[in-house]
Amino acid sequence: MPLACALCRDLVALPSLRQSAAYLPNFALSNIEISIPPKSDYVALVRRLTGDITSIISPLSQTDIDDLMISISEATTNAVRAHSNKGTSRPITIKFSFDTAALTVEVRDRGGGFKPHMIDELPDVTDPERLNFENGLGVFLYCTLTDEHEITCSRRGTRVRLVKNYSKS
Repeated sequence: MPLACALCRDLVALPSLRQSAAYLPNFALSNIEISIPPKSDYVALVRRLTGDITSIISPLSQTDIDDLMISISEATTNAVRAHSNKGTSRPITIKFSFDTAALTVEVRDRGGGFKPHMIDELPDVTDPERLNFENGLGVFLYCTLTDEHEITCSRRGTRVRLVKNYSKS
């Protein structure tokens, strides 16, 4: 059985933990890390795992979980593209870290990195000119849909760190 499927099966078997965040200090599974091949086919798996893992382990609302699923999907898609551009088949890692105040997710790739401040400004989404652009909303979406974000880039790759606070849920 693939690791991701076994992980979901094991998580589903856990008792309900959503009553409060107080369980986390006593809960042994405070970090989960997965590695995926840099293929677009795996983005849907990451999205599904994000939803399953966060709904079982965190006290986030369904709206916050949905926002996080979109954010992680966008960050993973960018990582897959970075790997494709660099021609590397090394895995992309996604790490979920749970604590009593927030969920932090890191997406790490081994692509060539990029300069976030060099991203072109796009027309407002209500501007009809925006329809001429197929790409470019990923970074905007995950920065908007999470409470904190950090993008660290180097020639060795990019780390996208996204935080969702429990207090807003």
